[in-house]
Amino acid sequence: MIRDKRKALDRATLYSYQAARIKKCSSLNPTFVDTTVPVRALINPDKNKFDYDNKILSVGFEYDFHPGDVFEWIRTNSYWLITLQDLNEIAYFRGEIRRCDYNLSWLDEDGNIQTSYVSVRGPVETKINFIQKHGISVDEPNHSLHIYMPRTPEACKYFKRYAKFYLSSADAPVDKICWRVEAVDAVSTVGILELNAVEYYANEQQDDIDNGIVNAHIQKVEIPEKNEDTAIIGETFIKPKVEYVYYVNTNRDGYWYLG
Repeated sequence: MIRDKRKALDRATLYSYQAARIKKCSSLNPTFVDTTVPVRALINPDKNKFDYDNKILSVGFEYDFHPGDVFEWIRTNSYWLITLQDLNEIAYFRGEIRRCDYNLSWLDEDGNIQTSYVSVRGPVETKINFIQKHGISVDEPNHSLHIYMPRTPEACKYFKRYAKFYLSSADAPVDKICWRVEAVDAVSTVGILELNAVEYYANEQQDDIDNGIVNAHIQKVEIPEKNEDTAIIGETFIKPKVEYVYYVNTNRDGYWYLG
């Protein structure tokens, strides 16, 4: 049965109306340059809504596709994220995929730009929240997003609660709206990082809004190395009404003052 099902898949990838050529992409790649070889697969329709597009992928196990992988559907020039694997299918890999219309970028701990494809759903709010005091009405940002993205070590380190980001797409400039993570789920699905984010306030002084990078304009403070030849020697913590002696181990002239 397994052998016959695999033969049926191989024939379908050549002659079926749902046959497709796909190419695995790097889930974290700032330049979006893909060098993998295209392979044949089946992409069957599942659910197609205004705010998301789900389909079913069928491809051979030898091509090493897993949940969390992103691939390009070459004919449509679109990118798709594998969100769930059907473990009942043992003749070939079969799983759910969702279209990725956006990507987002962030700075890692070393100051390098990381970029990831993401599948976004929302916002679904139909009203504006506001507060009113002394006759003045102030709107509160209340849009929310539901996001699926590949669960990588770089993404898990950055996307904690209160992490901020901007969305961008290949055919549109960076969205000026800033989003803040409210909840993170890195446990439920293997290979998938699930984010719930809400609309937040953009910081034009600290963020590179044009390129969608949070805290890009913050300069890291370099702590100078301690020079023992000119270090001030004395107690670090002092108590009131106690005399302390401090001196500098140097031959240069100078004077003391209290700042």
